[in-house]
Amino acid sequence: MTGGLRKARPPSCTAPTPELVKSGSVPYLTFQRYKESGLRKRQNWQPVWDLQRQEDQTDAESARLNAERDQRLTELAQWRPRMW
Repeated sequence: MTGGLRKARPPSCTAPTPELVKSGSVPYLTFQRYKESGLRKRQNWQPVWDLQRQEDQTDAESARLNAERDQRLTELAQWRPRMW
């Protein structure tokens, strides 16, 4: 006997899902995400972000070249004492 208590059924998880998805989703296209003033600001910032991406790519390339150079110098340093 359960003492008059009934097992509660778990709430349905599928019922509120469409509402949650709609309220939490962000549009993909920029003109749907921003107001007109925000679009102007974004347009002004876009060249800055492009320059930053170029700088990041240059920094990554420079770091790769420095690592290769350091590896070659380390290999040369290991050979030098044997030459003398």
